[in-house]
Amino acid sequence: MRMSALLKLGSTMIWMLILPFLAGYLPCCVLPEKERTCSRIFLSGYLLNFAIFECLGVPILLLLDRRGFTLLLVLYVMLLTAAAVFGAYQLRRSRSRLPRICFLEGSVTEKLLWAAAALLFLVIAAMSVIFAFYDGDDAYYVVESVQTWQSGLMYYYLPYTGTNTTLDVRHALAMLPIWFAALAKMTGTHPTILIHSFSPALILLLSDCAFAEAARLLFADRDPAVRNRMSACFMILVGVLQLFGAVSIYTPEYFVVLRPWQGKSLFAAVLLPAAFAVLLTAGSLLPAKSGKAGEDDEKTTGQERYVCILGPLLILAGCLMTEMAPLFLTGLLLLGVILLRMGPGKNNPKLLYRLTRSFMIPAVVYIILMIVLLLPHLVRTFGGYH
Repeated sequence: MRMSALLKLGSTMIWMLILPFLAGYLPCCVLPEKERTCSRIFLSGYLLNFAIFECLGVPILLLLDRRGFTLLLVLYVMLLTAAAVFGAYQLRRSRSRLPRICFLEGSVTEKLLWAAAALLFLVIAAMSVIFAFYDGDDAYYVVESVQTWQSGLMYYYLPYTGTNTTLDVRHALAMLPIWFAALAKMTGTHPTILIHSFSPALILLLSDCAFAEAARLLFADRDPAVRNRMSACFMILVGVLQLFGAVSIYTPEYFVVLRPWQGKSLFAAVLLPAAFAVLLTAGSLLPAKSGKAGEDDEKTTGQERYVCILGPLLILAGCLMTEMAPLFLTGLLLLGVILLRMGPGKNNPKLLYRLTRSFMIPAVVYIILMIVLLLPHLVRTFGGYH
């Protein structure tokens, strides 16, 4: 029994940490090696992970009448493994071999600040498991994961009663419960254990990676030592807010600490700071003064390609979390592009157009799919008034 538990723990570490981290080299391979930080690679790997599952899951859900969970699981394992193998190949090719780890760089003071931020993370992760309690949304989301894990049918049974039901359009495209069921199959762990005992630390880690990247980019114009200290202080502030911010049941801090497995928690704690990190990266592509850098005929840089890759991945990951997340994320990214166009300095209209195009394509496809799914319900609802 102890050996079985160790095997499950090892499998969980492989599928939840090692393979997503290696897969992160797929979108990050366009970046210069000095820009490939651990937090950026791990965050990019999970955004790719979520996007792959969403792109596979929605067509299988709709075309196979909610019966294709096994097919979805096989395809997902194959693509995630292929992405991880490519990432391992990129890691082997890189000169530095290991990505940058900010908290291992700098003076003793900087390392102590990062150690304090890491200690806060461990305390919050432990609290999210030790003080976990039954939540009303468990009756839907966790039960949906358990039903899919047991029966191999997706959104086939109504979690509140266990009876057969039609496809719930409100939750159909947000496949996070199905992703947890797939992860439970891959790791050999019961979905309830996986969701309540393993996912809190994972989601807090993803949240801290997103905030760390945003902080690193926010202080990019400072001296490296100053930037490292300010980033560490920023992460300490984030940890304090997460620790003491649950002043009501509606705050993001409450959700990320006590209900991190819900899509809206991941949206607020991971995707929103990741969106700001994407916009800060895009802003760094626009020079403050006129010059050769940033001109229309300049060759596309690795940073630009990274933004054009990560933006759509971010929106697709939002589709997995909650049905409103991709609309909010697209609006936020487009608002950022507009502000960059209106901001000071030499603008690059072609660059901003390319960014807008990459952000809009997944959003337009998602909106069309939503209209197609909702149209029969709207006709039945309002048809009686004619």
